[in-house]
Amino acid sequence: MTIEQVVSIISAIGLSAIVSTIITFVQNNKKNNLDFVTKERSEWRKKLKEILSELSDDTKKESAIIKLKSEINPYGKNMEFKHTKPYYMKEGHIWDLLDSGENVDFDRLAFYIELLLKFDWERSKSEVRFRPIKAINQVIQCLLFFSSIYCIYIIFVNFPNNSNNILHIINLLSSFVVFVFILLQPLITNAIISNPSEKQREQIWVFIVFYAIPSIYVSWNLIYEFNLERSFYIISILLIFAYEISYLYLFYIYEQPYIIEIKRFLRLKSKKHQLGVKLTNQIRNKEDRLNQYEYDTRSINSLNRRLKKLKRKLTTRNRPDMYMLHPILFCKYRKNRKRIVKEVKKIIKEKN
Repeated sequence: MTIEQVVSIISAIGLSAIVSTIITFVQNNKKNNLDFVTKERSEWRKKLKEILSELSDDTKKESAIIKLKSEINPYGKNMEFKHTKPYYMKEGHIWDLLDSGENVDFDRLAFYIELLLKFDWERSKSEVRFRPIKAINQVIQCLLFFSSIYCIYIIFVNFPNNSNNILHIINLLSSFVVFVFILLQPLITNAIISNPSEKQREQIWVFIVFYAIPSIYVSWNLIYEFNLERSFYIISILLIFAYEISYLYLFYIYEQPYIIEIKRFLRLKSKKHQLGVKLTNQIRNKEDRLNQYEYDTRSINSLNRRLKKLKRKLTTRNRPDMYMLHPILFCKYRKNRKRIVKEVKKIIKEKN
């Protein structure tokens, strides 16, 4: 073995040891941070539960409000823009209720605290749960970034051989626009998470322009460059839409239901709305009654026959095989009234 081979083996071992050490350090650091945050949130939830119990006592309401002010997010106090996602996520609605003076609605305040406890519990479960899709998204973002650069390179290389300059220039400009959109995707994702639009049409257009079109453009250029089959065009569209929708949906798992419940509680209910809800509940109640399974005489007789068969099987199973070895069990079996009745019926049938 030469010196160069020894050096290469040592360097490979040293590199693997360094990489494994770094991975172990990152995992341990992440675990420690997660354990610390989980423990602190558990203590915070306990304090909120104590405050919630004190709000039901008239003598402790003032002290409960003081404690609550020290436990909620101070960034939500006196926010200018109301009824947005940052407003609710920073407990701005709780601050507005606490700053209303002596006319504090304690029932509403207790409901807000209950929703906050439920939201924090769901957030803690979501953070502990393993989600590989975030790491997959980072890998896909890197692939899209380098693939878009490769598409620009391909267009530049093929420019002298292209006779249709107008279409080529349009393709080149499109590749630059797509490259910019791919760079903006992390910023757009953060903006969607922090303050999403409530209009479904705007959400669809943002998804199509900033997520679907760049991914489809890059994938189609690569499929065309490598002369793949036409079916790959359709497959790429389906995979891109499925992935992007599943990735963006992750941010609405626990945050969006929390905000929806607050808005549902604050929404003014008109008489027509109340009448519609009442009629809907009556209709569902009637449908449930219609769908209930009713036992008729035939089904009841069938169930009785099955019950008798099971009883006979149990009686037969309880009969000891060797009565000399089990005298007590055999005496119990002999004194069984149902068995005696069955034996008497057999004797009567034989005589007849």
